Amino acid sequence: MATPQEKFAEALLTLKELQEKGGSAIYTAEIPNRSQREILVKNGFIKEVSKGWYISS
Repeated sequence: MATPQEKFAEALLTLKELQEKGGSAIYTAEIPNRSQREILVKNGFIKEVSKGWYISS
């Protein structure tokens, strides 16, 4: 089982990959792992701007 630090690192890697694609908005389906999405929101790396849509913050 992954430690909290490993889960956090995986979530950041997912976000980095999405940012490298160049898009400004992130749709929920682009981060299919719900726990990663929740980690990123909780720690302020992304914020929800509309139902199912996020931006990097």
